[in-house]
Amino acid sequence: MVLTFLDITGYCQEKCGVILDASTYQPIPYATIHYRATPQGMYASDKGTFCLARPAGKVDSVLISTLGYAPSTLALSDFLKKDTIYLKAVAIPLREVVVRSDNRTLQSRLIGYSKKPLLELQSLGFAHNSNATLATYIPNELRQTSVINRVYCRLTPKKNDLVKSFRVALRLYSHDRVKQLPGQDLLPELVIADVPFDGKEIEFDVANFGLAVPADGFWIGVSCVGYTDKQGHYKQNQDREFGKFTLKGTKRLKINTVEHIAPMYNFTKATDALLHSSVSSNWSGKWLPRTERPNMAFCFGAEVVW
Repeated sequence: MVLTFLDITGYCQEKCGVILDASTYQPIPYATIHYRATPQGMYASDKGTFCLARPAGKVDSVLISTLGYAPSTLALSDFLKKDTIYLKAVAIPLREVVVRSDNRTLQSRLIGYSKKPLLELQSLGFAHNSNATLATYIPNELRQTSVINRVYCRLTPKKNDLVKSFRVALRLYSHDRVKQLPGQDLLPELVIADVPFDGKEIEFDVANFGLAVPADGFWIGVSCVGYTDKQGHYKQNQDREFGKFTLKGTKRLKINTVEHIAPMYNFTKATDALLHSSVSSNWSGKWLPRTERPNMAFCFGAEVVW
């Protein structure tokens, strides 16, 4: 017996539409659609389309947002009338650095927590819910100007009869020294990677942005925007959706297996002095400590060059 865990209490209809660039009229993939002051929301598809269940409770407004565009807040009544939603592009200033070789070999180094240790505890992993963005602080271990070349996230692969591959979005944030939390976006757009369900690592290539490593360090943030199932169909993730569960053949309701719709990320011991080295947020964007163990960090890291 297979069940899809989706809370449908109070859901009666879906609101479908598409999100387009206000200037080019091209689809905007992976934007978030969020009923404000609720946990309910979803990601648009790779074609900018969405079908979101109507809110279960009282909702006044809807927030549509994604990296590289000004967010749009619509009254619920207006949102329900619109089939097409337009977002205006905004420029995010980059602190770019050009790395010149000057006839010498460029040097590189891994910083953060992506390097695999000699002894790794596979049990230290976490598969997040469909609406969560996970972030880990990466200290700047260098004393010279360098550029972020690639970003890595280590995974604990699990057997999965539902998912063929996960689609993961990367965001990089500055470090807010006052709040000790992720600050402003550093990238001008989402960077997307597909990873097989049994993959052990996600690699994001960000070399083309020429992004300098901030002196105060930075945060690596990831969210799973959707997945491709075994039949090759792409499914965007939405809140209240946690994957598929099979039940044991007993009279009592007991879970036998869980097919996650987001990767499981490894944990390791943090080396920085922050109270919480790893945090998470949902559609609201509010960052909260992710783990009860403040000295633990997700196994995220970056290759930097100079």
